[in-house]
Amino acid sequence: MADKKFSEFTSQSNLDVLVGLFNGVNIQITKADLKTALSIITSTERTKLDGIATGAQVNVVPASDSGQTELALTNVLGVYHDMASANATTIYTTTGTTLGAWAKVLINAASEPVVTGATKIAGATFANSTNMYMVVTHNGNRVEFWFLEI
Repeated sequence: MADKKFSEFTSQSNLDVLVGLFNGVNIQITKADLKTALSIITSTERTKLDGIATGAQVNVVPASDSGQTELALTNVLGVYHDMASANATTIYTTTGTTLGAWAKVLINAASEPVVTGATKIAGATFANSTNMYMVVTHNGNRVEFWFLEI
């Protein structure tokens, strides 16, 4: 995703229509569409769009965190937890219900962790005291989690 960017971005009709290339695909954004988008997004997202509109380089990366037992499911780009040092916690909770949001936690616990209110789905079999990833996501209907071998 990091290699995707706007290029050759121009305006027509005094910014009534923005025309450009996004990852090699011709796109066209009307001023009305942009105004609609800006009215429903956060100020941080608006700043990122302003950067795109002015041709500035905008880097959108997943967030990272450590030592958390409350996993925020509000970022569709994901949140990485404890990537430098595994978390030994066995009980996690979640906040947020953004469709497609997810968290990935590096774990190493003596017993299988649970995520309160979430449904465990198929993944790797949990292994005690072994570095693994636990992935938690909101699918629009429910919170789900599973384990991955490293």
